Amino acid sequence: MPEAVTRDRTIRLPVPATAHRSAGRQQDWTIESGAFQATGRTERAAADTLTTTMTSFLTLYQRPAVQVFRGHTAIVSLEPSPDDTPMWSEHVVRPGGSTSHSWFGAESLGEALARTRYNLARASTDWRDDGSVHQAVAFLDRRPQPPSGFGAGDLARYAAWQRAAKAAIDAGVVDWHGWAGEHAKDFTVPAPGAGTWPESSTAAA
Repeated sequence: MPEAVTRDRTIRLPVPATAHRSAGRQQDWTIESGAFQATGRTERAAADTLTTTMTSFLTLYQRPAVQVFRGHTAIVSLEPSPDDTPMWSEHVVRPGGSTSHSWFGAESLGEALARTRYNLARASTDWRDDGSVHQAVAFLDRRPQPPSGFGAGDLARYAAWQRAAKAAIDAGVVDWHGWAGEHAKDFTVPAPGAGTWPESSTAAA
């Protein structure tokens, strides 16, 4: 019986594109295909750049994903950026109807979603309320892959920093930001029950 086989290989896709160059000397070539375009000193150079751009995009592409937390809804999708490098788009609709839209780089959909969940948790957490912090931490990945700084342990550490910062501001500390960083461990939010917080993913890395 033949054994299962898994291996990397390259496929070729005949993608239609339009090439054009303005009249005159020393004009660059531009090649466009759908939402993608690339320029180059020669038609071949522009085509090679466009091929690289589209390959990078298709390698990363996944269907848009939706994340919902505490009435905040985020749609995460891969889009070409203005310089045609693949970027993740995060479109958030807040409970009151206001929206925000941002772009960021990530190596995979999983990493992009970890960042989005972290953003939703930070935007909706009452740092003074242990229960609110517990709920937000439970929403996040305990060990996001790759370690990204957007895991449950990272939010628990940030909650401690928030409480330290508030204490410093209330006490009139001028450099409250630096003071909070130095004393955050003294303001660690108690973990639920007798549990412990996950390790920070950046510290683990």
